[in-house]
Amino acid sequence: MYLNGYEIAAMVCMLLVVIILLIGWATDYFEIELLVCLICMFFAVILLIVGDMQTKNETHSIIEENYENCVFADDNTFFWNDKVYEYKLSEDRSKVNVIYQEGGAKKVVTYELEKSK
Repeated sequence: MYLNGYEIAAMVCMLLVVIILLIGWATDYFEIELLVCLICMFFAVILLIVGDMQTKNETHSIIEENYENCVFADDNTFFWNDKVYEYKLSEDRSKVNVIYQEGGAKKVVTYELEKSK
């Protein structure tokens, strides 16, 4: 599964939450550690949102590279050369599948997402 840097950072934050809660159970500072956990969970949610936005921007960039002057719609579709194209991320989120109709048959073109730098 492909994860960008923000999503990895969010997972690390959630791992810290679990570790802090386990330590808090064994110590007398549970209330302080609970506050730290809430802060980590807040950052994890923010990082996941930013990571999702980065994946969407990366997807749009790859499509724009291959379909110059395309126009995006809100529902994972775009228009190019008077045709409607649909795009989806693959199951492992490492590729973008572009689906279109040609001659009555569905065609699929796959592009690799760039790895995080």
